[in-house]
Amino acid sequence: TRDLVTSLQRQGRRVLLSIGGATAPLIGKESTAFVDNMAGDLVGLAFGLGLDGYDWDIETCSAWSGAGALGCAETLADVMTAVLAQRPGMLFSIAPQMPYVYPPLNDIQPVNNQQTPLISKQLSNMWAVMPQMYNQWSFWETLSWAQQYVGYLQAGYTVTDAAGVVYPVQVPPAKLFLGYPATAAAAGTGYIDPVQVVSMVRALADSGVVLGGLMTWSIDKDYQMGYPFANAVSHYNEH
Repeated sequence: TRDLVTSLQRQGRRVLLSIGGATAPLIGKESTAFVDNMAGDLVGLAFGLGLDGYDWDIETCSAWSGAGALGCAETLADVMTAVLAQRPGMLFSIAPQMPYVYPPLNDIQPVNNQQTPLISKQLSNMWAVMPQMYNQWSFWETLSWAQQYVGYLQAGYTVTDAAGVVYPVQVPPAKLFLGYPATAAAAGTGYIDPVQVVSMVRALADSGVVLGGLMTWSIDKDYQMGYPFANAVSHYNEH
């Protein structure tokens, strides 16, 4: 409700509504009318609720071909442009599953790098990029991989599509947030004690590598267990 959004904003919080999810329908290359309608709906909803912006949570990329991913990137990039034309200053973030933004590979596959083109097109208009570091292969669900991954994203990389178009991405430190489950019940795999996650962030900072912060799924799971994730992050912020 608008009252809830307003109460959070009075605490100094930004409120973004997540769009997508695991069961959301696929979006490909859509018509101009589709883009205009979606942008109008997003602007109207943000005005009605007083939202600061939207978070793209696109989780169905495994069903896409490379061409489908490119079409989706073009459509959502156009939607963002249309929204910002009507509401300058609207915030956008993206929370891709980690393989969907995968620097070790320089092409677009049925899973890997499906969302790299969208980030490449609209990174300047994104408030945050928040890869989900869980529900992946066991090799990727380690703090050592997370440190390598941060290095890749901040150093920059490129992806080339089948037509030879190159999509460069270099995520500024202030825009990069790593996502972890708040509790073991919040994800199928990939739970790491938040104290260890925060220690990894501190080690990165000590080496000169800074993050914008951490993202968690989800605050209600954190609440149910007594806020272990929030408490670990708060302790880090106090030091």
